[in-house]
Amino acid sequence: MPHVTGSMLLLLGCFVWLLPAEARLCPWAGPPSSEGVVELLLDVDAGADDAMAILELLAAEQLSDPSLTPTRVVAISCVGGNAPVRLVRRNVMATLEAAGRLDIPVFLGAHVSLLHENPTATMYGRDGFGDFLPDQVAADEPGDVHAVLALTRMVRENPGRFTLLALAPLTNVALALRLDPSFLDNMRAVYFNGAAAHGGGNQGQPGKEINVNFDPEAAFIVYNSTRKAINVMPSETASDLRVSRAWRVGVLGAVDSAQVRLLNRAERVVLEAAGDKDPWVNANGLLAAALLCPCVVRERNPGRLLVATADGVARGATFVDFSGAGGPDNVLVLERPDSSLFRALALRLLSTPPPQSGPAAVPEKGLFL
Repeated sequence: MPHVTGSMLLLLGCFVWLLPAEARLCPWAGPPSSEGVVELLLDVDAGADDAMAILELLAAEQLSDPSLTPTRVVAISCVGGNAPVRLVRRNVMATLEAAGRLDIPVFLGAHVSLLHENPTATMYGRDGFGDFLPDQVAADEPGDVHAVLALTRMVRENPGRFTLLALAPLTNVALALRLDPSFLDNMRAVYFNGAAAHGGGNQGQPGKEINVNFDPEAAFIVYNSTRKAINVMPSETASDLRVSRAWRVGVLGAVDSAQVRLLNRAERVVLEAAGDKDPWVNANGLLAAALLCPCVVRERNPGRLLVATADGVARGATFVDFSGAGGPDNVLVLERPDSSLFRALALRLLSTPPPQSGPAAVPEKGLFL
């Protein structure tokens, strides 16, 4: 597979912009929204898959591309899942460094689920990030604010301003709802990578998806605590993307950028365990792409998502009632992903040069404390 150079990508980008509007990377059905920039609060358990989503979103901020939804990452909260929460924050800081965006505030959140202390996932390595970073983690700085307190205060003081993109177990979000029951209703919109919609899953059992299965009680609280329909990327949609490991390694992995070099190391464990014809699944990256470019998914189907929390083999399983008989809809299920569009968007975003990184963020007392 030939090496992908910056000039090749520049030529591709020029070709895209010579096309009429309806043939561009992510064509608008009409003029851009008048509602302005979508300000994002990210909740992550980074996770190499979270890192890809973060890098896509931050690259889009650099592009100022009118065919993409204008977004700005305001803050990132960390929760245990792919790794212990302090390693999650370390992984997030490494991601922000690669993106040249150490100015974004990062907050430590819940380190265990609401009722049970589950083992962290290991698909991306012991630390969720390819096991290449040093294990040492800096101690909390004096005055650090817990993620849940930071989130609830930001949203309470700015109702309707923020969009939540949750890429992890929903422990932080559930705790925020217990502190402020209007937390999600005061969001502009809510996106979540998690759940199974059609009996699939990624945990070897029907209906079980890793983020919900890690903290079913948190998911139950979230899905039953808002009048706002949550945009959900289920595990089946991520599996339907059908992008091969060969493309990930030979095409995306050949891009010479700080972002891709980081992802190649962070995804090393999962990529080495797969064969070239095996699928490459990155649900968080897909959800971020769908937020930036809504036509990455072709369908948004309303339904009522239910979570099993009783002890037993079904605990942590989810399913979606699309019939309307089980109660009011609480989700829009994102389905039928466009593989070609996702790949083109990922290549463009992850080859975007990052800005010169500034100093690490210090939370503003008036907003966060």
